[in-house]
Formats: sequence, C-alpha cells, structure tokens
Amino acid sequence: MGLKTLTRNIISAVMLSWNNIAIDDLKALADKSKVHPLTGLTNYQELWDRLTRLSRRQRDLPFSIIAIDLTGFKAINDTFGHQAGDAALCHVAEFFSSTIRSSDAIVCHPHGDEFLVVLMGSSAEEAKVVMSRLQTIPSFDFKGEKIQVGCALGSASASRVPTTLPVWQELLQQADLAMYEHKRTQSNAR
Repeated sequence: MGLKTLTRNIISAVMLSWNNIAIDDLKALADKSKVHPLTGLTNYQELWDRLTRLSRRQRDLPFSIIAIDLTGFKAINDTFGHQAGDAALCHVAEFFSSTIRSSDAIVCHPHGDEFLVVLMGSSAEEAKVVMSRLQTIPSFDFKGEKIQVGCALGSASASRVPTTLPVWQELLQQADLAMYEHKRTQSNAR
C-alpha cells in the first residue's frame, strides 16, 4: 500500500470517528432535550410529543391528567435556600416516579414547582386513587433539617384519548382549575 493510500485511509478513519462522535453527541443532546435538567423527568415538549404519538396508537383508551403544584415550596427556598428547593424538587420527582410505576403513565416536570401525570387507561376514579397516593409526599433530610413538601392536585379525565392539541390543552386547563380549587381549599382550612 502506498503512502498516498495509507494517508487517505487514516484520514477516512479519523473522519469516520469524528462523525460517530458527532452523531453520538447529537443523540445525547437530543435525549437531554426531552427531560427536565434537574429532575430528569419528561419535560413539557416531550410530553406533547409522546401524547401525539399515543393519540395515534391508543385512541380508545380512557385517560386522566393530574396537575400538581407543590405547596410550601417558596418557604423552603426562603428558609433553607435554593439548594434545598432543588433537593425538594428532586425528592418529589423521585417519589412521584416510584409511586406511579406504570408503563402507561407519564410523569412530567414542565417547570418550577409544577408537575403533571398522564395516566393512560385510567378512569376518573382510578386517577383519584393515584392522587391520594401522590399526596403523601414523605419528608426528606437536607443538611440535618427535616423538610416537608406538600402539594395540591387536580385531575381531568376522558373516555377516549384526544387526537388534537386543543382538546389536550382543554383537559389540562380543567386539571389545573381543579388543582387551584384544591389549593384554595387547603388555604381556607388553615
């Protein structure tokens, strides 16, 4: 093999390895873009992408959406600092994920102290059972302090998976309104 051929082969091998690295990096970046950077849960964009795919395949299933807003989160940040707030979000994300444990569920952390759970194949009654479990967030330890996080929850259910974004958004709004009503009820009870 001549020097020219050897040089071409080496350059080709280097270029191929750079291309593989670039492809792997792009795949890793694409995977990271689907999750919340702190909690590792599905983010809002990935939720909509997954719901779109589900609506094409599983239209005849009942489903429920649970909207969750953490209570006492601002006080955690104000009292213990933002590291404690981040720890609280990670603790809650882990608790929700381990509590749901269903291949037919999507646990989503769109932003801030809000979470969403989509339960495929679950009726309104089944969603209420899940909500009662999610509401029992255990306390966690942060630098020797025992911290408790609460939450307000609301849900909306339908007998069939929606096939359009406006219908999904309407159901999400219904779940949000129910969650805010729960939050008001909690505030009035104090």
